[in-house]
Amino acid sequence: IALATICLNESEFLWLNYQQHRNWPGLIAWVFVHGACRTYAEANPQMVTPVGLSADGTGSVLERIAADCPLAQVIEYGWADAPDKSQEKCVLRNEYLSAITQQLHRPWPDWLIISDADEMYTHAAQQQICGLLPGLKRSLLLTQRHIWHPLSLSTTPLFSQEVVGGYWTVPHCRIYPWHPRLKYEANHNEPCLDGTSLHRSMVDGRHYRCQCVHLGFARGPEQRTATNLYYVARGEGREPRPSNRQR
Repeated sequence: IALATICLNESEFLWLNYQQHRNWPGLIAWVFVHGACRTYAEANPQMVTPVGLSADGTGSVLERIAADCPLAQVIEYGWADAPDKSQEKCVLRNEYLSAITQQLHRPWPDWLIISDADEMYTHAAQQQICGLLPGLKRSLLLTQRHIWHPLSLSTTPLFSQEVVGGYWTVPHCRIYPWHPRLKYEANHNEPCLDGTSLHRSMVDGRHYRCQCVHLGFARGPEQRTATNLYYVARGEGREPRPSNRQR
């Protein structure tokens, strides 16, 4: 297993994410790419440093992770630019693909699991996923639960509200068979192999009990506001709305 994480202003959950997944069964590498999409910085200039890194202490958390975990590789990438501003994240995601490919002193992984800083798997789910993978040769789609916990609900249990309907029903695939020619091209959510998206042949595993819990909507108000401004700056505040698959 190789884990891959892109980071910008992730101090709220990043160390928790690392602690939760550091003992993932079969883990041989975890690559963290620290950088900022140019469009995010244009919408939120106060939240990005002049070199395109986090302004909230994420860099210190990454230093702590690198010192604690011999399997971790931290790449301080900085600015990510692309002709299509909605796909600037492709630049950052391709960086972790390149880093895993170049780790010639280790065996390549069999599987790549995208673990964004606000996406969590229980220890039981990690075990279950690893039990499923040996029989698969295609990407694995699992249920992703979106927890809604704004400041107004801060006194209620974290799992008391979940986002459902609309975009939130769009499948989010995070688990892919590894190949050194993987590349993000037209969509930062879908790696491709020789131009073909791995989503085209993915296995729908949403009937399994193992799930991904997304805490992006349980963030503090400053982070959620910044993300919303970024989406609008990418063009998602205009009509007609772009495809949900491009988010």
